[in-house]
Amino acid sequence: MKAAAKMRYSAFQLDYRLALLTAVLLPGLLALGIWQLQRADEKRTLEAAYRTQQQRPPLDYAGLRNLEENLAYRRVKLRGRFLDEPTIFLDNRLSKGRFGYQVVSGFKPETGAQIVLVNRGWVVGDPGRRALPDLPLPRGVLEITGHVYVPTGRPFQLASPEPPTEWPAVMQVLDPYEVAVAAGEAVYPLEIRLDEGSRAALAIAWPLVNMSPDKHQGYAVQWFAMAMALVGILVWRGFMGSDGEHDTDSA
Repeated sequence: MKAAAKMRYSAFQLDYRLALLTAVLLPGLLALGIWQLQRADEKRTLEAAYRTQQQRPPLDYAGLRNLEENLAYRRVKLRGRFLDEPTIFLDNRLSKGRFGYQVVSGFKPETGAQIVLVNRGWVVGDPGRRALPDLPLPRGVLEITGHVYVPTGRPFQLASPEPPTEWPAVMQVLDPYEVAVAAGEAVYPLEIRLDEGSRAALAIAWPLVNMSPDKHQGYAVQWFAMAMALVGILVWRGFMGSDGEHDTDSA
């Protein structure tokens, strides 16, 4: 006696349109994930360098003049006087959604020939830009503490910087060279950022990084998960779309 039996099988059939889409998107998703991991490593390296520099003894003006040394984030302790000029308001600095400025004042160390540009922190500004904030400076000889700020790259500007024509000046980016040209005096080439609680400090918030390493790592996981999901959909579609029947006879 012969019995007919039907056996179902599933053989993979490639969905060429979906495969093409996967080929286009997958390298980009993987590249974005790898880039986020690299950014996380860069931020961790930066944070480690900051901690190391902060643990070193503070520099006076003589120590600051050694520009061959890595001065980024080095602590500074200076004794001298604030100057009425130069005064710079760095434009378009937002804090908690509010418009304002970072205020940079000239500081003359007792033992120095150069003017040191000291960023005193943030102050709220007039959104209509009708007037600049009036910020009196402490007078007399005083001691200030802070750290050296070294930009990691050239900030983007819509136009080439030009020397200020009057004080106080509004600038998009602090350029010590342009300030020196306008002031007609020697200016130290790096910015000093005041510590919170230091004399003449305003609202102080100096974020080391704009995004934490953990957040970069989280974004990397998301990109890699999207890449895995895309490959998974391609495989699932290949099997689900190719179900067929195969007949066998047995005696």
